[in-house]
Amino acid sequence: MKSFFLLLTSSVFLTASYAQVANNSVETWRNYSAGFPATTLEAPVNWFGADSLIYTYAPLFSGTPQQVLYKDNNAHTGSFGVKLISKDLNGIVAPGLLANAHPELDFNNLDPNNPLEALSYDGGTLVNQRYNSLVAWVSYSPASNDVGVASVQAIKTGAGAGGADSVIGMGVSFLSAMPSYTEIMVPITYNDATTVPDKMIITFMSSDLSGENGTTPQDGSSLFVDDISLSMATDVRDVYTQSEIGKIYPNPADHVLNITAGVSNGLWVNVFNSSGALLHQAAFKNSFVLPLNNFSSGMYFYEIKDVKDKKVQRGSFSVIK
Repeated sequence: MKSFFLLLTSSVFLTASYAQVANNSVETWRNYSAGFPATTLEAPVNWFGADSLIYTYAPLFSGTPQQVLYKDNNAHTGSFGVKLISKDLNGIVAPGLLANAHPELDFNNLDPNNPLEALSYDGGTLVNQRYNSLVAWVSYSPASNDVGVASVQAIKTGAGAGGADSVIGMGVSFLSAMPSYTEIMVPITYNDATTVPDKMIITFMSSDLSGENGTTPQDGSSLFVDDISLSMATDVRDVYTQSEIGKIYPNPADHVLNITAGVSNGLWVNVFNSSGALLHQAAFKNSFVLPLNNFSSGMYFYEIKDVKDKKVQRGSFSVIK
């Protein structure tokens, strides 16, 4: 049963100019039925989750179906936001999922030893240019030391072996606690400098299944998502000016990166690589020194959070060795 639920909850993940995603709005919702006996579920129009798979197939593996995607009036703008909750499905915690592509499982050809072969995806946002980042407003309440995930894939249809779709760009960001709605920006790294995708697959998860952060999904972690868009910006945009929280120097850096701030309480710093993977996280007061011994030359992104005043500063720095 464990491998099956890991399949259900990880499948979609594997899978100034701002452009609104064609199906970015979560104001309009649809009802649908899944499972036997049929259970009425809901999702934003043109968005999908894992609920239909869970209710259809979980009983076959002695699992207890539970809804993990909800309409909620806790919104950044408008009337509704999406609430994703990680749930225990009889021994395995399944993250809540939101995706703009529909996950499908060919149960007739399901090989328990290689379940991914039975998965396919239908949908995504159609595009005709290279976007550089995914932007969204999120609020996250992790259980224990859990982390959330926001990811985006740039797809070129038919460009892979045998005419399969090819992932030509990707971005992933791990989310720490955000008590109120905060704008996030997930930079996209492309395989080359010229290929233009024809669709983007966007996903959000209330828990991380990759294990990169040393965490496991926790029952009760909740992630709110609203106002999703794609951006042409080539760098992480500061939500607040550099002087409002702190300064980083030197930039470019070689051995250490220094952060100084004008306040002394409730400060956090997160550092990400160009793919959005969290490399370092720490609490600090007034100042912080980040050793760069294990950082190779390249571009990195940071965010500084003032928990008390609910401010976030984002930017980038370079490492040259």
